[in-house]
Amino acid sequence: LSAVPSTWGLGGLRKVALVDCTELCDIAGLIGVREVELVKCTSLVDVTPLARARTARLVDCFAVEAVFALRHLHTLSLIRCYGVTDVSALGSLDTLNLIDCLNVSSVQGLSGVRRLSLRGLLFVDVGPLCSVQVLGIAQVH
Repeated sequence: LSAVPSTWGLGGLRKVALVDCTELCDIAGLIGVREVELVKCTSLVDVTPLARARTARLVDCFAVEAVFALRHLHTLSLIRCYGVTDVSALGSLDTLNLIDCLNVSSVQGLSGVRRLSLRGLLFVDVGPLCSVQVLGIAQVH
């Protein structure tokens, strides 16, 4: 699917998974989709159209940076999204999985997340989470 230029027309679907869409950079057509999985969408930067989804899973979406628009989701998984640095606005999520997002520098603001899994984060002070029951925190570096 690397040549998929647009997501227009997919907004009426309940669940969408796009894999290896390396040229895809506009996902405005996904507004209204409840469950979204984007894998290897390496040109994607703006994930704002996912703000009304219930669940989003972004894997190997290296250019994604600002994820604050996703703060109202129920479940968010960010896996190897190296452009993501600031996750402080995601404290109201029910479930957050941050895996190998090497440029996340702080978990400040995440104390409200009910189920939090942190793996492969480098040089992150988990002190702000001391009063929170955190799942999967054993592999934070």
